[in-house]
Amino acid sequence: MFHVLIVMPKIRLLRAMKCKTLLVAIAIFLSSCIKDDRKWVETKFPNVNLQSILWANNQFVAGGLDKTKNFISLTSSDGVSWIKHPTLIPCNYVNMSWLNNQYVVYCASNINNLVSLLISIDGVSWVQIIPMVIMGNMAAITWDGTKYITGNDSPGILSYSYDLVNWSTIITDKKSEIFLTVYFVNSKYFAHVGNIKTDITNIYRSNDGINWQNIPLLQGVGESGILFDGTEYILFGNNGGIYTSPDGENWTDHSVFMGPIFDHAAHSVSKDYIFIPRVNARSSMEIWSTPDFWSWKQYIYRQEVSHLDLQDYDRFMGGVATNGSVYVVVGYEGKNWTQSGGGYTGVILTSP
Repeated sequence: MFHVLIVMPKIRLLRAMKCKTLLVAIAIFLSSCIKDDRKWVETKFPNVNLQSILWANNQFVAGGLDKTKNFISLTSSDGVSWIKHPTLIPCNYVNMSWLNNQYVVYCASNINNLVSLLISIDGVSWVQIIPMVIMGNMAAITWDGTKYITGNDSPGILSYSYDLVNWSTIITDKKSEIFLTVYFVNSKYFAHVGNIKTDITNIYRSNDGINWQNIPLLQGVGESGILFDGTEYILFGNNGGIYTSPDGENWTDHSVFMGPIFDHAAHSVSKDYIFIPRVNARSSMEIWSTPDFWSWKQYIYRQEVSHLDLQDYDRFMGGVATNGSVYVVVGYEGKNWTQSGGGYTGVILTSP
């Protein structure tokens, strides 16, 4: 099913789901279903669990696990033809970033609860790094031009490193906030924080990484991600909301519909935004696109299921990346490998 929302300007609307027309006392809007003309080409990888995707250093690099739960990377120059690069590095969860001119992979393993970082210049050969001290969410590392920064388990503290091995602390002015994730985007710091007294999450911004300011519109919002499209910041929250800002200080709420909660997003020079929603074993696997946050198209890759044997079954959309003209989405679905006859199948969807 495909979905477009056409909304009257400057009118606050009730949130709508999947092609249902709603009449609101203070507004009327038209919801119509049209066919999305974007074509997605599917490539499957048996016994591969794909969890992350990047476009960096003139290539796409996807990361995930093989059937033995070792890290594996896939590289492609065009998003269509892929080369596998297996390793012998055990992982249970993978998150990939491009930081300081190198690929950095957070690799969590259930072997002795080991957390390691993998680095690579080419996306093919990987070096494993064991951080000396694990002090926070190493899955969300950012690079601010001089140092790596991540959150910390202690209130008001950030962790930083120059080599990804030795880590020190930054004391901020927020003594009651735990920094869950930190981003450095277009010369500004952003953080998703949790208050230890109220359990309320907020989005903060900073110019120096030490002094942080609350963003009133984003009070109580947790982020799923943030990007900069060359003109404005786009933050997609874990409440299903989408917010934009030209300067990181003044934000506009574009939450005109209540649909999925987006976990990943990408933007191309063609001004199309691609969003990937969170999924579970039953839910459909979808791709949403919009040129302006008002008109939306929905592509359903896998339909929602109601009769599936859900024991150890999983579906996952691991991310989206673009080189400016081609979009690539990665994910996986299937039975857990520990089950007899089970096995995940990695999926790459490419749209030219």
